Amino acid sequence: MKQQGLTGKEIAVRRTEDAWKYMLHRLPDPDNTLHNSGTGLEALRQLTFDPHVYAAMQQRVAGTTFLKWKVNKQQGTDEAAQLISDVLQNVDVEKLIPQILDAVFFGFSALEIIWQEQGGLLLPARIEEKPQEWFFFDEQNKLRYRSDKPEGIVVPGNKFLLVQHGATYANPYGEKALSRCYWAVQFKQNGYRFWVTFVERYGMPFLAARQPRSYTTEEAEQLLTALEKMMEDTFGVIPDDSSVEFVQSSQSSTSEVYSKFLNFCNSEISKALVSQTLTTEVQEKGSYAAAKTHHSVLRHLTMGDKRLVEKTLTELIDLVMSVNFSNTGKKYYPGIELYAEDDTNKSLADRDRILRRQGVLFTREYYMRKYNLQEDEFVMKIMNSEL
Repeated sequence: MKQQGLTGKEIAVRRTEDAWKYMLHRLPDPDNTLHNSGTGLEALRQLTFDPHVYAAMQQRVAGTTFLKWKVNKQQGTDEAAQLISDVLQNVDVEKLIPQILDAVFFGFSALEIIWQEQGGLLLPARIEEKPQEWFFFDEQNKLRYRSDKPEGIVVPGNKFLLVQHGATYANPYGEKALSRCYWAVQFKQNGYRFWVTFVERYGMPFLAARQPRSYTTEEAEQLLTALEKMMEDTFGVIPDDSSVEFVQSSQSSTSEVYSKFLNFCNSEISKALVSQTLTTEVQEKGSYAAAKTHHSVLRHLTMGDKRLVEKTLTELIDLVMSVNFSNTGKKYYPGIELYAEDDTNKSLADRDRILRRQGVLFTREYYMRKYNLQEDEFVMKIMNSEL
């Protein structure tokens, strides 16, 4: 088997005839929505003011922010695990998670680490997400800060955490879930405008007056003025030989067209952000099985978001350890785990049941600590081996 050339230069690279595109080391964002609409990322931020978009985003993020987190010692020391736990509490993981998950909605997220010397160590004092508009990727797919130079500045790896969602070689900017909502929101806003116009015109009854043929133009205008006053004040005075009646529009079926259209737009937004609809809106028809399936889809999305958060926090842990303990092997670094408290208790109970069958006896203090029980909430009882 020939092995020549296996360690040579990369062959498939961005074509040299397109080099003029990258003279300033700027790789264009290939997002078709932003190109076709002639807008930038600010347009995606405007979408978050739509109530349905905001609700779907909150639901997506809440699935992960609801989780607990803990530091695993792994092969490291107790002191290292405690240090990392203190660091994560200091930077406020609960606040950091939504910033990490902004990558899902905007394609990527750039989190700057502000380091500070504490007790002889260099530790993160805070971590802040910076606007995506301030950055771009170069032809090597490296993140650059725009700064005051046309070619920008390559972002130092020990100063920033780069989070990318669905990024590829061709698209380091990542997949933007909000891009999939752009046209649905635009059409929805226009639909609102037309619907409001329709309601103003046909949604309320209007007054119609009957006048004798002998009325002059001046008398007709006086009657019209009286009708306008009646619409505003609910009362008025008209000649006794004239009559007024309420006329009700019968265009309700036409109004339903607008309602169905706006519901369709909301459904498209739900599918783009949470991959289903039943958890963000009530449908006219549905079933328990369908709702259960949709909740399962949302749970799988949460698992993917959880892995993205764990990966980012692991990179932070690795940075803290490498900056302060460069001689320590990476396999001795602590790790982090996000978990649902109920799931952990069930897993712990299953493990304890197996140990109990093997003859292990646990103390009251163990149950109080591991299962968050109060002393007066349980009694110890010797169980048989079939437990």
